[in-house]
Amino acid sequence: GHRDPANVQIEHNSLWHISQNEWFYSAILSLEVDGVAEQVLLRDMQRHPYKAQIMHLDF
Repeated sequence: GHRDPANVQIEHNSLWHISQNEWFYSAILSLEVDGVAEQVLLRDMQRHPYKAQIMHLDF
């Protein structure tokens, strides 16, 4: 994108349920940051080694 990197927090339970769908990993997503919708593509996802927990996402 054309913006500088930004740290954002996303509600985990909603994110976890969405991540169970295959399309999540290849779809262009709409992410609202500071009231502005950005089109993003998931580049990397880090999960906890043994908990059902997403630790980090890169878009």
